[in-house]
Amino acid sequence: RFHFKKNLRRIITELYIRDNCHPFKATLLVWVQIPMWVCVSLALRNCSVGALDSAVQEQFATGGTLWFTDLTAPDPTWILPVSLGILNLLIVEV
Repeated sequence: RFHFKKNLRRIITELYIRDNCHPFKATLLVWVQIPMWVCVSLALRNCSVGALDSAVQEQFATGGTLWFTDLTAPDPTWILPVSLGILNLLIVEV
């Protein structure tokens, strides 16, 4: 049993080196992306809703483009949330 486990660890290590696919590399993106997503989401929420200055909210209400002219209102067409979700899925899968 000891020799089997030792050989198994050696084979797995050789596979990691040969294929350059250490398990930590797969989780690195998640550990970086989740805190970044939380920080960006909180920053955007504070800019659009939590701003004390009405000039900031006015700029967000008139600063959009294309079909989203009011950046403080939810997207009624769901184009941005769906495209962002698909883009995140593609990034994780790649």
